[in-house]
Parts: sequence; structure tokens; C-alpha cells
Amino acid sequence: EPVSNEDGQTSSFAMQQFSPVPVPYTMREAVIAGDGFIQQMRVRGWSVAETRPIYTDLAVMRQPWLVCPNGARYGDRALYRLLDHTAFRKLLRLVLKPQSWRREQLTSVCTSQAECDSYLTFLQDQELIKTDGKLWYRGDRLFHVVDIGHTLEFFVAEWFRLTCSVTHLIPVRHGVTLYAGFDAGDFDVVALLDSFLITVECKSAATISDAELTLFIRRARLVHPAPAILLLDISPTALAGKISRFNALLMRENRGPLMPVVSTHGICWGSGPLYVAGVGQLLSSTLESILTVLEGRGIYVPSDNRADY
Repeated sequence: EPVSNEDGQTSSFAMQQFSPVPVPYTMREAVIAGDGFIQQMRVRGWSVAETRPIYTDLAVMRQPWLVCPNGARYGDRALYRLLDHTAFRKLLRLVLKPQSWRREQLTSVCTSQAECDSYLTFLQDQELIKTDGKLWYRGDRLFHVVDIGHTLEFFVAEWFRLTCSVTHLIPVRHGVTLYAGFDAGDFDVVALLDSFLITVECKSAATISDAELTLFIRRARLVHPAPAILLLDISPTALAGKISRFNALLMRENRGPLMPVVSTHGICWGSGPLYVAGVGQLLSSTLESILTVLEGRGIYVPSDNRADY
């Protein structure tokens, strides 16, 4: 039988006589669904029309196997940990497109050959991509996944759930639609951190339209005074042009402009309840940095004893 390392990945991928073991998403969702999210939103004055499934959202890329059909073994959060890496998300954007890819095209998004090899091995073991030996294609298990957008929302929601739950499981959902302001669209992520309600708008594409920015402002106004974070999955150094456009929209609505705020992970931009940030090498570091900025401004006070649930 293959031997697993401390991260849950096997050191040998030889074919074995065994039954594949799937990740028990439905069991986990049954537990997390009892966090009281809808009830706590109602206490805050918001009636929830809809949320996307926590772990069984078909539009979210999921890790199918603990023990893969080819014998490889992984921990149940292997995909979650890989999604933290910007290079891995860049690779996903390629493989999700309905076309074939040469290996050198896929490796071009990684900083090293070894890094890309580990990503491709995981994706192939999990049947998320496939190859005929010359070209690579998206796998059949990505049938319902159109792009990385909902997967990014899931990661951010899960990060809040894992890192901010201390004495109790904090209620977090992705894809939240409220009856009030129904035509303003859904909130990508809503996290109820005790007395703080934080919303995160996740944009995985390099471009964002004025219409999308306007809806973000509108949704922020709807749940004011919650801090509303616009998280763009691009380098923080590429934010300047988008910030200029955003400030022009804010001026038309008689709002103050976004100003640069130095954080432990570069620079984010903020004004009142609105914050905009790009993503560096690790998405988790960016999120942690944003919370540090909010803490410094008295908007968010973290617990001194964080723990995974």
C-alpha cells in the first residue's frame, strides 16, 4: 500500500488493489450548515433569499478523492491549500478553458518546473485534468465549473471559517442574496465575525467594468456600516489604474476617494467602509493583511486565540 507523507500525498503512485475513497462533503456540509447564518443575519435586520451550498456547490472546483483511483492519497484540504497559491490559480484559469494545452504552455505560469509538476500531478490524480501524452485537457469532473470565480469565493469563505472561528464556528457563506436590494446581485462572501459583518467581493478576472464597481458600491451601501472588501486576484502593483476609475465613480456619488494604506502585504486602498486589495503570492496572506488594516482602524478586533474548528 502506498505510504503517505505528512501532507497526505503518497510517495508512490503504483496501481493498488483498493477502493477509492471520496471526500465526505455532504457530511461536512451537514455540520457547518448548523452555524445559524440565516438566523444571525435576520437578527441584524437582513432577510436572506438564497445562499450557495457550502461544500457541494457544483460551480466550485472540488477535490474528489482522499484515495484516488490511481492509488494516490491526499489530505482532505489539499486542494484548499493549493488554491492559496497564485501560480496554482493561474494554472486553473488555463485548464478550465475548453481547449487543449501543451505542457510548456501550462508550465509557463509557474516559477519552477517542480512547482508545476506538483500541481499537474495533483490535478491528474484527482481526475480534474487529463492528458493523451502530448496535450492536456480539462477533466470530466470539471463539467459544471465554468471558471475560477465561484471557487475563489469558496476559498475566501473557507479561510474566514477556518482562521476566525475560536470559541464557536463563525457563520460564513458565499453567494448570498438578500431580499432587500435583490436586483443589486449577490454578495460573494458574507462573514459574521461576532459584532462585525464583513463582505468580500471576489474578482478573478483582470478586468472589471464600471457596472460591476457600481454594484459593489450599491451592495456596500445596502449593508452599511459593514466593511466591504473588493478583492481583485491581480498583483497589488496593477491596482493603480483600477483605483483611478473607482475613485471617479465615488466622486460622482459624493464619496471620498480610496487612499493607499500600507499593510504587511503591500498596499491596499480604503475609504470609509470600502476597501480594495490585490493578491500577492499567497491569498491567505492578503486576507490576513486586510484584517490587520481593519484592526488598526478600529473596524475589526480579532480574537487572541484563533483555532481551527
